[in-house]
Amino acid sequence: MTAPRKRLILCLHDVSPRDFPRIVEIDRFYESMGVGARYAMLLVPNLWRKWPLREHSEFVSWIRERAAAGVEMFLHGYYHYDTTPKNERPLRVRIAHAVAGEGEFAAIEEDEAERRLRDGKALLEDLLERPVDSFVAPAWQYSQGAKAALAKLGFKLAENRMSVWSPANGAVLTKSPVIAYASRSPARRASSLIWSRLSTITMKGCDVVRHALHPNDFNADSLKIEIERSLRDLMRDRQLSTYRRLLETPAQ
Repeated sequence: MTAPRKRLILCLHDVSPRDFPRIVEIDRFYESMGVGARYAMLLVPNLWRKWPLREHSEFVSWIRERAAAGVEMFLHGYYHYDTTPKNERPLRVRIAHAVAGEGEFAAIEEDEAERRLRDGKALLEDLLERPVDSFVAPAWQYSQGAKAALAKLGFKLAENRMSVWSPANGAVLTKSPVIAYASRSPARRASSLIWSRLSTITMKGCDVVRHALHPNDFNADSLKIEIERSLRDLMRDRQLSTYRRLLETPAQ
């Protein structure tokens, strides 16, 4: 028997009407790379409380078409910024989000997490006209209350920087770092370039590699060039897969 090919899972974070042209650009980039609809979009219901999906019908129609074509749709927070008072945030959260403050679910209480998860899920299912049972917290940061709420509501898929798991049954579906980029400053861009080049080498043995983009990644030409290089390298000996596939065949 031949061994199953190693897998590559792609996703696009922070999908909202604010970055509609850039999101279309990245979708077309994926198309040019031969990805097609084999990736996931992480949707924010009301980015920063300024970009509610319901008020942008053209954008909603477009993402509904992409969902129908096969793009996986995840709930990605609700507001994508942390509304917890700063003095109530744990030290790890204050350190991780001193600049961006986007760890919405990093210090959230269970009741509030459940409310936002339930409302976000209902909103996306209404707009997309299909079930939504997958979630990624902004900045990949989860409080214990957030994890408990995900399990209570029966979400089937969630991920952080190091793993993908099923809150519904607690099963870990794959473990490996995610390849991601940061464009907020020259230092972050430089570290992203180094991490991307190293990871495509050091993660050769991983059964599953996750590769994540954000709309702002395409603001920098240096990142665009490296993103294309890394994808070409990863796609050379990996099969494009989906998060949903992990529920059927978890990584070894």
